[in-house]
Amino acid sequence: MRKSQYSQCSSGAINIQQANEVSTDNVTGILDLRVDLVASESTADSFGEEVNQATASRFGYNRPPFDLVLYCQPPGLGYDGSTNWVAYAYLGRYDSYYNDYYCRSVSAQMHEVGHNLFLQHSGKGDDVYGDESGRMGYSYGGDDTPIQCFNAAKSYQLGWYPAQMVDIDPLSLPCGSQSFVMNGIVDYDDSNDGEGRLVVLRLAYQGNRENGLDWYIGYNRQADENIMAQAAQNKITIIEKSNPYGAQYGYNFSGQTDRIADLSIGQSFSWNIGSQRVNVTYNSLSIDGRDVSITIEGVRGHVSLPHHL
Repeated sequence: MRKSQYSQCSSGAINIQQANEVSTDNVTGILDLRVDLVASESTADSFGEEVNQATASRFGYNRPPFDLVLYCQPPGLGYDGSTNWVAYAYLGRYDSYYNDYYCRSVSAQMHEVGHNLFLQHSGKGDDVYGDESGRMGYSYGGDDTPIQCFNAAKSYQLGWYPAQMVDIDPLSLPCGSQSFVMNGIVDYDDSNDGEGRLVVLRLAYQGNRENGLDWYIGYNRQADENIMAQAAQNKITIIEKSNPYGAQYGYNFSGQTDRIADLSIGQSFSWNIGSQRVNVTYNSLSIDGRDVSITIEGVRGHVSLPHHL
């Protein structure tokens, strides 16, 4: 895994280290395992379970004694009726599985380990993988590219930028509107509390309810660890997050997200939140490309305005 990508995207919060000596085996990051299965006669999940058990058995544990285990599967395995699959992982677990070639794909690795970190997919419209502004959309075959991080909702859930994240109630804005300065994650500064700049702005609505919704605003600046953002480059993004388990686990638990808008300078987007129409406007960009000014407005009772993009 290109562990540096996780370290950079997380502002140093995640530091993935290769395995060191465990039990009687000197594991240096890569371990070869043999199982009594023929790949062409097996499914990806059955084969994966077999190698997972073999790993645990190798070290005498009920499960492999590592925080993360990435399994490079041999070619020829079937998954959902096809051998042309990429990878899969289990939500909140330690293990992820890759179809031969895709074990070298940094985007596939970041995506699947994202599932291990309780992230669900990032979609756009009817395509559950369609939000390519961050790493929980589609994956690519490059071993070191594309270099990019996660969308605003995922960034908030991961909690990597605490000094520049704020929650507001979009239905109770002071005097009906409020302005903010947004930075990209590449400009995150953990000493930035007093400067008023944000990396993620959460519009809190009903996230703590079963099947509730919240929205997240971010600036998808294309630079440094996010230099190869695949969509919505250098735009203000608005991400809707569904919270199917909000009542049980709270708004910040795992949930599918949908990128509903991308804004350039001078553009606005309006949508209904409950009985109120909320409008977000991208006002201006600083000369150095770092600071974006946005304004959020709410007009209670007006729910028939058109979207503006």
